[in-house]
Amino acid sequence: MDFQNKKIIFKRYNSAAYDLALAGIAHRNSNNDLFVKHKRDAGEAISQSLEYALKHHLNRTLSSSEKRFFNLFKQDVIRLIEKYVDENGKDNGYLYSTVNDAIAPSVNFQFLKQNKNSITNAAKHEGKEPDFETQKKYLLEVQKYINQYIDENEKLKTIADYEKIDLSTWDLLYSACDRFTANERNYILIVGPNQNIDKNYLKNLSIPKWNLIIDFDYYSENNGFFEYAYKQNEVSPHKIKASDLIDVNSFSRFSQSHYHYFANNFKGSGETEPKDFSDWNRKLGKNTEVLLKSFSDVLSNQKNIVVILFNSRRYINFLCEKIEQYLGTNTSFIFANDFNDELSQVCEDFKGVKVNISISEIADGLSNVSSNFGIVNPNKGQILIPFMEKSVTETTGVLTASEFAQLEEYFEVLHKGLPDTNENEEDRRAFLIGENKISWFGLKNRFDVERQNFNKKYLKPIEKNN
Repeated sequence: MDFQNKKIIFKRYNSAAYDLALAGIAHRNSNNDLFVKHKRDAGEAISQSLEYALKHHLNRTLSSSEKRFFNLFKQDVIRLIEKYVDENGKDNGYLYSTVNDAIAPSVNFQFLKQNKNSITNAAKHEGKEPDFETQKKYLLEVQKYINQYIDENEKLKTIADYEKIDLSTWDLLYSACDRFTANERNYILIVGPNQNIDKNYLKNLSIPKWNLIIDFDYYSENNGFFEYAYKQNEVSPHKIKASDLIDVNSFSRFSQSHYHYFANNFKGSGETEPKDFSDWNRKLGKNTEVLLKSFSDVLSNQKNIVVILFNSRRYINFLCEKIEQYLGTNTSFIFANDFNDELSQVCEDFKGVKVNISISEIADGLSNVSSNFGIVNPNKGQILIPFMEKSVTETTGVLTASEFAQLEEYFEVLHKGLPDTNENEEDRRAFLIGENKISWFGLKNRFDVERQNFNKKYLKPIEKNN
């Protein structure tokens, strides 16, 4: 994990608050197995968020020689906490500056040190149950540390924030979707015609990073899901009509945006809306099958998660069959709606997960956990690619977000506008002696050239003489 990225720290902290909220619900429902599970998950998240936060702050604060002497990057949490305690073993938050001189440090570092074992270590190494009350107090101390030493403006989630929604139902959906963890997964959303859903709820459905959306709303593009969720995006999704010619060239694994398939075409496209499933299947069924096959050929992943919000048996049965045929059996189908479900047999046939939840509840849930996704838009801010500064043309090297996205369709763009890092002499030394891979900071400062020249000038002659 990159502890220098504050968003990762915040994400792990919010995950801890989420799991403690679930633990509280399990405890009130006398479900001891779930109570223990969520406490263990919360303990791990608390420990990681604190470790990342401590390393982030100390990496920014200590000198190069201090970090090297302390061996910062290899220290455990207890040793990191001890850096904030004076030589007499007393709490002393004033050893280091807070993010703002107006903020008086109030973190109880002694409490953090003394209770670290009870929140996660004893559970992991000794099989003991984490202490729930201690975990809740520990979380508050970690929150104080993050806001006092990392970012005073970050509004971290609380247990109460997550308890505002019906977590028992929401977490069934959230867990079935692997908490929308993008690594090695495809996420596919299937939506039907808009049933007068509030536009803010439709907007929230775009919070996860979907890979493919199959949209059966004929009015989606100008008065529905697509308009409210995606039309104003800086980088537009790939729009594909059901009547378009589709093949593997329609997709790219480097895409920065999802593929939005208008399964009924859309109003204003010059195509009429099919009258019913038979009409749709006759006109557009084959194209839809080609779309799914082409998608699977290009964007194959270890796991596929399909979230179904459309309650129409014949359409969904068709799609589930084709998705399973082309994407494989390692596909999870989540049937999420609060209607009188006509999909029960389809759900059973494809071993799906049924979640009785409304669109508004899904939207509220996504809004509540949006900070957990850790999604960073790579197209925000300047995107600078190398260019000839003395060129007679008016080249600036600056790409707009849309230009960058177009290039990324075909290859990965390694640009100069990557996040700045606070790397230093220690990072340079670690690369030069072969401990670490080179970083973007190292490339920018020509560490690779320096090592290459060193090898050529000194090491090669020694090897040759030997």
